[in-house]
Amino acid sequence: APPGPISAVVNINGNAIADGFWESASTFTKLIVTATVANRARFAAEEDTGAPEEAQMFKTKEAKILGDASDTGILRHCDKVIDSALVRGIFPPIYEIPFNSVNKWSAAVVGNPANGAEHITFMKGAPERILDRCTHYLHNDKEMPMDDEYKAKYMSSYETFGSMGERVLSFAFKKVDAGKN
Repeated sequence: APPGPISAVVNINGNAIADGFWESASTFTKLIVTATVANRARFAAEEDTGAPEEAQMFKTKEAKILGDASDTGILRHCDKVIDSALVRGIFPPIYEIPFNSVNKWSAAVVGNPANGAEHITFMKGAPERILDRCTHYLHNDKEMPMDDEYKAKYMSSYETFGSMGERVLSFAFKKVDAGKN
């Protein structure tokens, strides 16, 4: 069963956010949460690494992360913004689809802690694959419908960064009825 409402206060960039924070979260916060949840990397336990307990507990640069290069880098960055263990505790996966080279995306379905009748699907993957599955985008904390002009700018940006040798990933989320398959 999906978890009940969030009972703890979450601190994101110094802002205290309580029950139902997802609905009122900023675009940046939703990106960081999505990148954290749709991520299979994890901080290694002390017994996995031999690193001092403090390195793991406070996630210093000595703390080892287990996972592929992209997920490791994303997790290390996101964890500087908000505690990844806290985010994953709020949004534990109900179902996951790991990344593979055919699909070029991964997904995690979680319960919506503010609404037990909903799930949230978080996705990460190749920009063209994520774009194909989206009808809206977030800009300045507002949901905007995707039109051809936006899609062209999106693809142009993606291609520009890709041509410079940069790895480009896209992130998406969608709230769905928990009763639907």
